[in-house]
Amino acid sequence: MLKTAEEICKLAPEECAITAGDTHGCLYYIAIVTNDTQAALAHCRAKIDIFEKLDSRGWRLAQAHSEMAESLNAAGMYEEAIAEADVAIAMYANCEEPEYADWAQMNKGRALGSLGRYDEAADVLEKYLMYREQEFGVMDTESHKFVLLSALTVARLISPELTTF
Repeated sequence: MLKTAEEICKLAPEECAITAGDTHGCLYYIAIVTNDTQAALAHCRAKIDIFEKLDSRGWRLAQAHSEMAESLNAAGMYEEAIAEADVAIAMYANCEEPEYADWAQMNKGRALGSLGRYDEAADVLEKYLMYREQEFGVMDTESHKFVLLSALTVARLISPELTTF
């Protein structure tokens, strides 16, 4: 169905541009869950290209950069993922209707942790948890702490000299 939507969008590119970008977003996600990082990267690039032209101050472009960071993480391109996450974080802050960069923060933390930069990863993830608690309350933060604490515990087991977690 998504491939059909992609083909229909090609028939009327101007009228369907937002739909085409969103379709690339769906196809990126399918590529991520099926471990096809090259397809994920290609769909993210296409989505970024579309929204750079159509929605440069909106959340869609920021989301596309965050998705690119996730795809770069999946491809093992961690430095590039950090840079892309930073782009997404800055874009979210400067959207016409500012939003918080939840997934971009997590993608950055994942990349930092994957590079063994655990203190930096912990800082990023702690700021993320503080935001969630302020915005949505303690129960929201508690639901996220288990996953993040598990990731940081695994990092500590891999690198026992860490004491800051």
